[in-house]
Amino acid sequence: MNISEIRSVAHVAGSELAAATHAVEAAAEPLRVTVLYTQGKALGGAARDDRIIMDAMRARGMIADTIDLSHLSRHAQTGEFLLTDPATGLAHHWDVPDAVLMYHGALAPPNTGPMLDALDGAGAFVFNGRSSWETMTDKWKFFEVMDQAGART
Repeated sequence: MNISEIRSVAHVAGSELAAATHAVEAAAEPLRVTVLYTQGKALGGAARDDRIIMDAMRARGMIADTIDLSHLSRHAQTGEFLLTDPATGLAHHWDVPDAVLMYHGALAPPNTGPMLDALDGAGAFVFNGRSSWETMTDKWKFFEVMDQAGART
């Protein structure tokens, strides 16, 4: 095989690969992301940081929503994730998203650590997971981490 034949084969293979890649990208589902956020607690209820985050995600083609982690639970026997509607008190099945952004801060409910672990175990990529959240909401632990890293505190 000479150089021009190799180039021809490479061009055909490249074109076929580009077409296949385009078909896969067109068929791919958008990334589904959930922001865990306690609404109405910060800045006298005026802060809506979750909206800013979701708008940025949506602008990049993601499907984004926000929930209050206190409304999320798991069925005791099946482990199914349940989301409770605060208006009705009714719980329904909740599909674990591709990714979760923990944005509750210190306002998170008592089950936060285990729930973040459960979401991670269920296949969601968890940003600011249990370890990060626990470090950032514990002033002494945060001090120790920063001190060990050499940051002046």
